[in-house]
Amino acid sequence: MAALGQAFFSMSLGMGLMVTYGSYISKKDNLISSGFYVAIADTLVAFMAGLVVFPALFAMNQNPAAGPGLVFNIFPAIFQRMPMGMFVGVVFFYFALHCRPDLNHLFIRSSNCFFSG
Repeated sequence: MAALGQAFFSMSLGMGLMVTYGSYISKKDNLISSGFYVAIADTLVAFMAGLVVFPALFAMNQNPAAGPGLVFNIFPAIFQRMPMGMFVGVVFFYFALHCRPDLNHLFIRSSNCFFSG
């Protein structure tokens, strides 16, 4: 069920980006190949994130079923053990906390583009 929720979340992000940036695409661009590249990139990024998170999760004896709250348990421990981890951690959590307002900006921007012609 959590995987299904993640899939719908990724799709909602993709829809927001497609609606917003689709208004700027030229008629010469191939939408099918662009969509294919986006889907491949999203899958690769999710897979690489899993290659980082799950080994750390099991090394720290955490339960993967604990959900999204693990972000605040696992990532600080990972950042603590890496060089310049404090800087990387601050940047990571900055972007994690500012992701949602940026999504709101995407939807406002798309409606603005629609109504302004």
